[in-house]
Amino acid sequence: SKASKDGVWSMLRLDQGYLLKTIELFFNMIFISILADNKDKTCDDLNAIVIIGVILIVPSLLFFFVLFVRDRQRQTRAKRDQELMVFGLIEEAKRSNIFFLTPKLEFYRLKSLLKKKIAEEPSLLSIETFGKIRMGEGEWSDFTAAIGQNTAIQKLNFRENPQLPWHHSGLAQALSRAKVKILEFPKNDLTDSHIQTLSTGLKTLTVLEHISLYENKITHVGVHALVENIKALPQLKSLNLRNNPLDWAAGAHLGVLLENSTTLNSLVLEKCGLGPRGLQDLSKSLGARSHVEKLELSDNACGSSGCSALFRALETNVFLKKLKLKANSIDYRACETIGKTLQRNQALDLITLSENPIGGQGIVPIIRGLENNATLISLDVSKCKIDDTISEMKSLLQSNLDLRIFDFSDNPINDQGIVGIAAYL
Repeated sequence: SKASKDGVWSMLRLDQGYLLKTIELFFNMIFISILADNKDKTCDDLNAIVIIGVILIVPSLLFFFVLFVRDRQRQTRAKRDQELMVFGLIEEAKRSNIFFLTPKLEFYRLKSLLKKKIAEEPSLLSIETFGKIRMGEGEWSDFTAAIGQNTAIQKLNFRENPQLPWHHSGLAQALSRAKVKILEFPKNDLTDSHIQTLSTGLKTLTVLEHISLYENKITHVGVHALVENIKALPQLKSLNLRNNPLDWAAGAHLGVLLENSTTLNSLVLEKCGLGPRGLQDLSKSLGARSHVEKLELSDNACGSSGCSALFRALETNVFLKKLKLKANSIDYRACETIGKTLQRNQALDLITLSENPIGGQGIVPIIRGLENNATLISLDVSKCKIDDTISEMKSLLQSNLDLRIFDFSDNPINDQGIVGIAAYL
């Protein structure tokens, strides 16, 4: 069976000297045993025993030699297959401009070939992983050095590869020389020390536009190092830190980024554990100086205090267009502030407040705030425990003609409220 065959070949990968010593020891034991039984024999008898021993050993050695030759042939074929795979990937890269790294590539066998192709291929615009790649520090160093030499590469996407030697400085050194525009390293279990090493190479990466680091293990320490190195990048457009345990202390560091970057237009902080204090610190930088247009803050347990601080800051903001605050434990106490901000803000066109217990008491000031708002076109208040106060929405529909999407699904609205809305429609 294949399993048995694999077992034999794995046994044959023993060092040759060790294999010969094992054979020698085995036959010495047999020879000593024979001598022990024949200590009174004549010299001719001993010569006969030696001849018998040779007859037994030589075929065994020939057998192992044949197996060794076959194993070497198998390795040669495997290397040739690897080379063909690389050439095939390169040819595909020439057509699609994407080089896919697969787990079947053995970098320790094809170090020079891969290094040459990645470093010199002018049509290579993107390197992406396909499955979990394994590389030692030596292979990683050569691989990243090749990336640094190819200024045509614009995108690096290493997804779900925590086994890579991220602590190695090779990638940071390569990025400092490269012209990469998009970095995507999600689900790699990157820690603060990894980010501190990696971010040193981003400071001079002036063409970088998008950074995606979602679902890692980054805290406020790593965010501080990252912000210090990317806050002055002239073309940075988006940063995705979703589902990282940033904690409240990251709010101030991210505020520094908002204040210094005039090109950043998207910041994703969903499920980052900012809490009320973290959002309050971040909100201090969301006034007139911030240029971000899309802000995702869902699932951060910001509460009504954090939400109120955010909307007070947005009264003077003229850039933020899309705001998502899903599942943040916001209740009716923040809705008065939300309504006042909507009366003055002339930039927001999408607000998501779904899965917050604002209730009927909270939806009323929001609706009144929208009566004179001419920019908001989408409002999501689904799963917000809104009851029969839905009748208040009739006045909104009559006075606000710009709202196109009004999602109030999954709320305990009674027949009377629905009848009122239906009559208007």
